Amino acid sequence: MPSIAGQVAIYLHWQLLLYRDKRRVDPQMAPIATALSESDMADLAAFFAAQRPAPPPSAPPASARSDAGRLSRRCAGSRRGRVAISMAR
Repeated sequence: MPSIAGQVAIYLHWQLLLYRDKRRVDPQMAPIATALSESDMADLAAFFAAQRPAPPPSAPPASARSDAGRLSRRCAGSRRGRVAISMAR
């Protein structure tokens, strides 16, 4: 799940407006945004913009590292991987 902490306030406010006006669709966010006043949206946007995002985890779990290696080997053997290698030469 992406973090909204530290995002630009105007961006956050705009996203809430889009949810409220049904120009951005999400079944969880729409009813929340619909219940907010303009002032509430501005306050929430300012609050989250002032927060510091959590630092990323130091290392992915071992299972993710082994999957990444397998996937990168598979991608290197793909046509797109061969094209990228030939273009680098």
